[in-house]
Amino acid sequence: MITHYYATVEVESGDRIEFEVSGLEYGMLDFQGTRCLGYQRSLEP
Repeated sequence: MITHYYATVEVESGDRIEFEVSGLEYGMLDFQGTRCLGYQRSLEP
């Protein structure tokens, strides 16, 4: 069985954007409107 992980971001309009990620990734997404300004990866949850 394969497990899929997703990061979901809700923007000001209420819309949600999903990104598929591995189970080993942690971090913070920075958004402005619908633009992703950056992603800062963390080695620990």
